[in-house]
Amino acid sequence: DNYSLQVVAKTVETVIPVLLETKEARGESCFEFIAAILRVFVDALPHIPRHRQLPVFKHLLTTLDSETYLHAALIMLLEQCVLSGDKKTTPSKFVDAAPATLLFCLTLEIGRA
Repeated sequence: DNYSLQVVAKTVETVIPVLLETKEARGESCFEFIAAILRVFVDALPHIPRHRQLPVFKHLLTTLDSETYLHAALIMLLEQCVLSGDKKTTPSKFVDAAPATLLFCLTLEIGRA
């Protein structure tokens, strides 16, 4: 578990910056590429152990530049929360029945080291 977290963190901090530099050198927009990376992590969120979710996303967003891409990650996380929610839940009960994704969004705070 701890080893897996280290592997993911090292991969994120090693591979993603190189891929972004390549995109920028070619004059290509990075936003769609970064959106695709974020989508992979958002889609994988239910499969990441709960106690590892926040550290993984903090590391990812810090590597990507949280000031620029935090909003995109939050939108994707909230979208996942809404689309995977119980269709029988009324709006007034939504907060009480919020899935872990919504609670995760509310605790996600990125700061510069």
